[in-house]
Amino acid sequence: AHAREERSDCFAEYNTVDYRSILSAVTVDDEDAYNENNADNPDAQPYDEYVDAAWVKAQSDIESLVAKWQSNGGDEEEFAKLAATDSDDSDAYASGGLVEQATKSQADPAIEDWLFNPARKPGDYEVFETERGMRLVYFVGFNLPRWKAQVTNTLRANDYDSWFESVSANY
Repeated sequence: AHAREERSDCFAEYNTVDYRSILSAVTVDDEDAYNENNADNPDAQPYDEYVDAAWVKAQSDIESLVAKWQSNGGDEEEFAKLAATDSDDSDAYASGGLVEQATKSQADPAIEDWLFNPARKPGDYEVFETERGMRLVYFVGFNLPRWKAQVTNTLRANDYDSWFESVSANY
């Protein structure tokens, strides 16, 4: 029994999660480039105000998306539509912002804490400030235990590799 406890701690058993997200990116020049590009512009904002304005815009954009999403029913399907059309995250376009079987340490720590909270329920959503900008996250649900997701993914990868070898051997 003692060995089982050590193994359990070592492998950090927990369920993976599925979620959707929409990014409102904050893209700003670095301070030197901004100052160089605006050296001759007497109306240019100080750099800190320029950066703050970009974050305010990202926050406003996310708030508008939340309002649009809520007015269209506020469900997962509508969220996916918005993620596919309005997210600044290029990974979101094809999948409607869906991330499946996410494990801990794949997301920003604040998002991770929120996603893996055992009280989380499908349909919960939250806005987070991340390094890349403002991110609206929609919780789809808990998925397979981490170990089972890893085994499943390994088996799929092995099957694909075998298939690819058999197909490419003819060419």
